[in-house]
Amino acid sequence: MARKKIGGVKIIRKQLMPAYKEIIKDYKTCILALPLKYLSRAFHGNIKYRMTNIMYKIKYKRYFRDCIKKADKIVLPVGMLKYTTQDLSYLFEMINGLATRYNKPVLMSAMSIAKPDKHDWRYNQLVKAVNLPCVKSITTRDGKEGLTRLRKYYTKENIHTDYVGDPALWIPECYQTERSVVRQSNIIGINVIRKGIYSAYSDKPFSDSQMINLYKEIITELERRGHQWILFCNGMQEDYEVALQLIDELGLPSEKLLPAPNSGKELVEMISSFKAVFGARLHACITAVSLGVPVSGLLWDDKLECFSRTMKIRQFFSDVEELKGNLVVDKLEAAINHEFDFWNLDSYKTRTSGSIKDFIS
Repeated sequence: MARKKIGGVKIIRKQLMPAYKEIIKDYKTCILALPLKYLSRAFHGNIKYRMTNIMYKIKYKRYFRDCIKKADKIVLPVGMLKYTTQDLSYLFEMINGLATRYNKPVLMSAMSIAKPDKHDWRYNQLVKAVNLPCVKSITTRDGKEGLTRLRKYYTKENIHTDYVGDPALWIPECYQTERSVVRQSNIIGINVIRKGIYSAYSDKPFSDSQMINLYKEIITELERRGHQWILFCNGMQEDYEVALQLIDELGLPSEKLLPAPNSGKELVEMISSFKAVFGARLHACITAVSLGVPVSGLLWDDKLECFSRTMKIRQFFSDVEELKGNLVVDKLEAAINHEFDFWNLDSYKTRTSGSIKDFIS
């Protein structure tokens, strides 16, 4: 199986933007959605990070300035008020600063809310950015807990705040794919994720070798219980390489790994074909939920914790202490037998569309 570079972040972005277009399709107001495609890993506040901060401002200020000047209102659908694992504090400061200069109102939509650290200059930069005069509303996809954190540690009282659903919940509408609780397939999709994900995001230790062994245990347990399964990834090269390693070390046929998707549509079609999903990446989980596919998964970041709680499926997700193959498959089988609360999902979608329509009206 050929190894190729796969734009996983681009696939997620292509899923995200149609969702916003779907939400506002009946409105003629000019909306500029700014997908921040210039993301890189943070350098934990050292001199290299500070130089990156300065260079990004020099490189992209003209681009964002030209976009902002053309807009009537601005929707930032980035999904993350983060400053450690993603370099967003200076980008928000730059964009909101330009929007303030040109008097363009801003909605920061469906944000994950990072834990505060007043001793980290990036957190303080982010707080400054979200409280610039242009920012009229900030919504969070982290539920009521995220809303409390947003109000307590980030925003002033003059900024409207609320909790909403993730815009990726509009995947069925965006890709003309029906949501269905009747599964035509008996195959469980095992979503693979890159090495180092726990050390990069989680406070709880879980090594790369433990991760590989977990996947092996899950596969063995699924086989023992008579389940059909297949490996897949969201499209990121690092994830795909882990799947190739599993194929190699377990001596499995190449057919046990699906080709990496090259577009959002391919990923959606892939997930819609499964009986259930063991999710490692957030957007695999969101896609499954939006399509009515039962999902169980990992908890290596707060965004997965918050998503599973807002969708009322937290009991099917596993913290580090629960990462044993038999326990994970127990939760996966429980998710398959669970009657999902679609009313709750749709209520979150209503909150998302309502917040955007209120902003642009």
